[in-house]
Formats: sequence, structure tokens, C-alpha cells
Amino acid sequence: MDNKADIELRFTQCRSGPVVQLIFAYDSNLIRALKAHTPAHWSESLQCWYIPCREFNPEKFRRIFSAEYYLHAGREHAVAIMDHVRKGLTANGSPRPSGLFQKPDPGKEQKIQAFRSWMVSKRYSERTIKVYLECLQLFFRFFSEKQIEEIENHDLVDFNNRYILANGYSATLQNQVVNALKLFYSRMEGVKLEADQLERPRRSHPLPNVLSKEEVASILDHVQNQKHRTMLSLIYACGLRRSELLNLKPLQID
Repeated sequence: MDNKADIELRFTQCRSGPVVQLIFAYDSNLIRALKAHTPAHWSESLQCWYIPCREFNPEKFRRIFSAEYYLHAGREHAVAIMDHVRKGLTANGSPRPSGLFQKPDPGKEQKIQAFRSWMVSKRYSERTIKVYLECLQLFFRFFSEKQIEEIENHDLVDFNNRYILANGYSATLQNQVVNALKLFYSRMEGVKLEADQLERPRRSHPLPNVLSKEEVASILDHVQNQKHRTMLSLIYACGLRRSELLNLKPLQID
């Protein structure tokens, strides 16, 4: 987490209209990711990669690149970028906070890294550590004007409404943010956030996708290998788990 490279976002006007300049040290992996996931172009005149403001999605950009890079913009550039992005939103689009692209607050980063060290000492998995730190950084950048000690319970409700729900993100992300904040604030002293009162979203209970008899028959009819067809037929007819099938012995077959 300490060795992230920077991507600086700048606003400028060019002949084709307002654009977001992406300023970073040469990085072949980053360039490949830009080509694969964004409408970025190389400009000979600007000598940098850029994305037209009308095609720039701040939330998607942050989601793809914030794990590996620090995304930041000067205040004037951030305001100009967000103003032009909002002009391109559809009627039901939602404003996107420019705070997501501000330079990380050194004080907040120091506390987050101290929290990381604590999680490592408690032998949390690398996956959990990575997810929790990303959630904390996202949350605190959203409230960039507030210090960690000034965050209150209603700010989480505000974050949920204005960021997670407004952008159609899943209950999983909401749950991860709650978990990260609960654990982080339980290790802090002298804060207003009452971590025990933070509520997780209700769990969804989607119905399983059940195949019809016709669909199962079609699957079996298209399997040419006799062994594979026998395995699939047994799983379906007997309701076996994969491990149960693999552990079957000939003497167990009647």
C-alpha cells in the first residue's frame, strides 16, 4: 500500500472539447489497463493520455485504478472536471463527489497504515486487509473535508445514500464498508462514531436458478464422453455433491 504510484488528473480544453489529462510516470501495465477499460487516447500535442469529459466516468475510473494507484487532482482541476462531467450526465444521473480524486490526507493515511499494521499483527488475511483499507480510503476521501475524529454515524447513512445507492453499487460493498469502519473505530479512542450502532444491510435471499427437465436433457444429450455423461447423470438423478460423486466406489452402485 505504501508503494502506490500516482495518477494526477488535470482539466484542460483542447480542440475536441474539455478533457481530463492523466499524468503519470511511464507504466506499461497502466497503459494496457487504460486501453482495455477506458476511452483514453494518447495526445501528441499534450504529451499525455486523456479522456474526453463527456466520456469520463469518475466512479468507474476510481473503482478500476484506486487499488494500485493514488488518484488525485488539484482542487481547481477537480471542480472543473466534475462540473463538465455533470453536464454530460443523463437526467437521472447523480453528482459524483470530486473528493474521490484529492491527494490523500497524510494524517488519515498514517492512521490507516497504523490500522493495517494492527491487522497484520492479528493475522487477518491479505484479502481482508486489502478490502478493508480500500473501503476506508474510499470513505474518508468521500468526506475529505472532515477529519477521522469528526465522522459521525449519520455520515455513513449519507455515504450509503449519496455514493453506494446513487451509483447502483451492491449490498456487498456497503457491508464491507460497515465492517471496515466498525473494526477501525473499535481500535480508536476519542471518536464520535458509535461503531456498535452501525447496521449492516439486510441480506438478500435470491432464489436459486433451477434448470428445467428439458434443459437438463439437452445438457446430457450434448455430452459425448460416456464417463462425463455418467457423472452428470448421477449428480442429477441422485442429488449428489461433486465431492460425493468423486468419492463413489463401484461397490456402492446398486
